[in-house]
Amino acid sequence: MAKPKPNFDGCSLSSGSVVLDGQKIKVRLQKLHVQIGATLVDWLRASVPRSAIVGIAEATLTEDRLMSAWQFDAQASWDSAERVRKLNALIEAIPLDRSCLMAARLLGGEVVEALGAGFSLDPAPKPGRDFFRFRLPIVRNGEEVGWIGGGGTSPGSRQAEITHLNLYGEACMWAGMQAVRRVASVLRGYGGHITRVDLAVDLFPGIACGFQTLLRQYTEGAMDNHGKRPKCNVAGDWANHRACTFYLGSRESKLTRLYAKGDQIFGLPANDPWVRCEVQLSNTYIDLDWEVLDRPDEFFCGLSPWHASVHAEAHQQTVEAEKLAYKPDPALMNAEGEAYRNLLWVFRSAAASVHQALSYLSHEELMRLLEGCGAPVPTRMRRFDKGERRTAYLSAAKRFFSQLDEEPGLVAMA
Repeated sequence: MAKPKPNFDGCSLSSGSVVLDGQKIKVRLQKLHVQIGATLVDWLRASVPRSAIVGIAEATLTEDRLMSAWQFDAQASWDSAERVRKLNALIEAIPLDRSCLMAARLLGGEVVEALGAGFSLDPAPKPGRDFFRFRLPIVRNGEEVGWIGGGGTSPGSRQAEITHLNLYGEACMWAGMQAVRRVASVLRGYGGHITRVDLAVDLFPGIACGFQTLLRQYTEGAMDNHGKRPKCNVAGDWANHRACTFYLGSRESKLTRLYAKGDQIFGLPANDPWVRCEVQLSNTYIDLDWEVLDRPDEFFCGLSPWHASVHAEAHQQTVEAEKLAYKPDPALMNAEGEAYRNLLWVFRSAAASVHQALSYLSHEELMRLLEGCGAPVPTRMRRFDKGERRTAYLSAAKRFFSQLDEEPGLVAMA
């Protein structure tokens, strides 16, 4: 019988957009644990009435910050009226409701300012998600870490009347809690409300009881909420408690995910014991107060006696101080992480074929074969220059071969 595959569906940092080295992520979270406590805000979604922003946007249409820099900066000779006319023509050609796009740009500008240095807003509309007609990506280090959405995909839809913020876990992690609260202050100022917020507690040494006792605790009622027992589910290699996830509750109100974060971030060969407990709160059936961002520990512990025990365990854990001084260069670690993934793919998926090609083809034939692919640089490596790629591959190869010597069975791991 085949082993169940790892399953981290819906878990934080599982979207594939994160390319940072796992150790850097862990160090950042350890630092936050020491600075602010056990519970972190790991995701935030909120909606603002478009009507609350439109008046300001229309009144300030001629200001440069609402112009499309990617379209108009080179045309300094245009006067204000001409700039406005050109902008209106561009917006109408998209086509989008002008007030939706202006509201999104205005709110997005305030959000990235609140997030702080390193965050920016892409002013060019991209295809929308979650029934919004368009989105403006929020970017950090060249990666989308959130978006501002606007416009409805159908006439009269609810989305057409709101401007929406979706801030991923990566953004919350790198910005920090104070920045997230500044963002909340901006949204509250426009009369916005939370539609989803995730609270996360990290157990870096692992959970004391182990995965094997979770089902017993569930059946004994430790996870009951107000006398009601939520539904539960498990995924991944549950028999061996590797790369597995324990789900509790439902996405419509309160969904808890407890999973092997070390397996997700570092892969199975690393055998890292790190476990994360995430709670996803949705406003579908419950009212989400802005105070959840000010008192995340209280909201997490109030879910059930079991959640309170997880929080207490995390609060008492010891995080080694020397690890907090680890500050690699972000661009280099991005490139090295991609280079390592690329080497791992070659080793697992194409090693035999590459070996045969090297054995029987001349250098000229081999280069002709490789250049014929039409894309000599992997897609996710193209944002790095040649020097960065070379440095990253040399560093990644050293780490890869060291791990291969220690883990001969690496090729068999999924």
